Amino acid sequence: MKTLFLTGSLMALVGVGLPSRASMTLHLSIEHHLRLAEAVCRGTVVRVECFKDAGDGHLYTRTQVRVNEVFKGRFPAVVTLTHRGGTWGRQGELDGWAPQFNVGEERLLFLARQRHGRLQALDGSASAPKLRRQIARDFRSAVGDTDFAPDDAALLQEVRLRATQDPTPGIDVTDQGGDDAAMPADPTMLTAAAPGGVTNLLVSGGISSRFLAADRGEPIPYLVDADALPPGLTLTQAVNAVKAALNAWAAVTTLTFTFEGVQSFGMPAVDVAGSGGKIRIQLHDLYGVITGPTTLGQGGRWTLRDFTSAGWGTGGSVKGNEFDESSAGYLTVKHTQSSLTNLATFTEVLCHELGHVLSQAHSSEVYPESNLGKREAMMYYLVHADGRGATLGSWDPPVIRQVHPPGNTPPYTYGRVMDIITLPSGAPNLPGVNEVQLRGYDLQSTNLTMATNEATAGTGTFSLAGRVVRFTPNAPYNTSRLEPADGSYYDRIAFRFSDGTNAAPYGRVRVISHSPDRYPSGGGDGIPDSWMTTYWGNPNPAAGANRGATADYDGDGLTNFQEYQLGTSPINANSKLRLTRITSNSLEWEAKPWELYEVPSSTNLPTWTRTLNPVLPTNSPAAITGLTHHGAKVQFFRVLKVP
Repeated sequence: MKTLFLTGSLMALVGVGLPSRASMTLHLSIEHHLRLAEAVCRGTVVRVECFKDAGDGHLYTRTQVRVNEVFKGRFPAVVTLTHRGGTWGRQGELDGWAPQFNVGEERLLFLARQRHGRLQALDGSASAPKLRRQIARDFRSAVGDTDFAPDDAALLQEVRLRATQDPTPGIDVTDQGGDDAAMPADPTMLTAAAPGGVTNLLVSGGISSRFLAADRGEPIPYLVDADALPPGLTLTQAVNAVKAALNAWAAVTTLTFTFEGVQSFGMPAVDVAGSGGKIRIQLHDLYGVITGPTTLGQGGRWTLRDFTSAGWGTGGSVKGNEFDESSAGYLTVKHTQSSLTNLATFTEVLCHELGHVLSQAHSSEVYPESNLGKREAMMYYLVHADGRGATLGSWDPPVIRQVHPPGNTPPYTYGRVMDIITLPSGAPNLPGVNEVQLRGYDLQSTNLTMATNEATAGTGTFSLAGRVVRFTPNAPYNTSRLEPADGSYYDRIAFRFSDGTNAAPYGRVRVISHSPDRYPSGGGDGIPDSWMTTYWGNPNPAAGANRGATADYDGDGLTNFQEYQLGTSPINANSKLRLTRITSNSLEWEAKPWELYEVPSSTNLPTWTRTLNPVLPTNSPAAITGLTHHGAKVQFFRVLKVP
């Protein structure tokens, strides 16, 4: 039979020693929930929608539930619940503590008011267990429980019995009413679509998310806020526990992590801006984020969502399953819970919550769980507290490998921008003008295929020759240059690389400006008039010596055309693609923002291989760090701009 004592995040028992967990009964669980809950009902989920709170700027999911039976409190016909997390526009947040409701589900709900008077499940998902029916029927008339599965029927009977004995009065929640006018009557129409081929992952709208650093062979950075700790634990013990928890997941995937130090966040970890690909681990709950009375920890992540017309996602594809990108992770520990004074239990909680950060859902929220693999999994909703620390169960590795497969990471790529040159008539026909090369990278394979889609044709047309994208304008436009950072464009085309099994997050080529080239007569030398005017005050190269495209005005060995392509100055011999700073493990060079650069290395000069990852700088100079010498006495490096 089910227990309702522990919540959707990893939980500890209140007033009962953990070793005696097996002696717990359903009676204690129901009594505990009824005492702490302010309102209790059975109901059917009829609508789920996400919104962004105008007051705090955070994402929430609003769930409307048709009330079928009331056990405590006073309810409207349809009650509204609000939990942290959801998807709004391109931004998303997935929280391991919050219930994941789907339209058509019947739930037993133990509720409490939170901020702004909103209702939420008392202890997360374990305070909102699903109820299973044996007989399909129109739930509008389902007021009894004769057709429930035996376990659930017994559970409801127990709730009814204990509700009559509960000495605490319920509250009036009719102010949290909803509307189910659009609700279809046929419950077979109400089941939400299941996510692709993945299982046991936290999803929003059927899509889960993944961090992308491992695809590039890079570590995920993490910070630790240790402003408070469970009594008796030292900072060294706590930080080592974090490392052990991360290492457990790294050992079964291609994930790696890098510690960026101890830092006071000054706010809840969940409220820190959700970008940068970092995980922020808060070893305390000084800000009162965890509201569940028996919750030990809470973990989740921010996501970025956007799909091309072909359904390509921001997180790439693993074995045909599309993902959002995990843009940042957060974790909070309820340091005041007495169970966490045990270092092994503290480590287990960290490992479990990091599983949520890395996309995993619970293996099970059933107690007692008869499936040994689910029960012994790190992602089981009940804390084991048996000294295992960060030891994974057999259930856990296959689940996380759906997101971060060892031995075959997805490819990756970089988006490009294009500054288009237009002629009074026709289009330039010069190599490197109005075209860019697309590059795909992979840690295991060089045999990548490329596909494109979503090409627009507002100011011209895209064409593809191998991996070179060319844009042909359809008129002599003269437009302002759009800001590359904000994703805007006049025209764009999407592309992605695949290794045959996994695919990269899509990239986009964006046209961000059009500049006329009218000189020499009729244009066509590949240099726009505006650039000529900037440096010589006149768009006509015939107005002065050495101003033509093939000339070298400043004598630095680069033609004026090459200077334009590189984004350097044609009137300053020191302005060129050159190294500006060299250290034992880093290089810095003069760069053109938003262009792509590769840094190959060699120990013998004839043979060159790419070092680390390409760089797409947003300003100049650009830099690369982490250079290694691979034991060689001499190591050579050079910087190449990708055409």
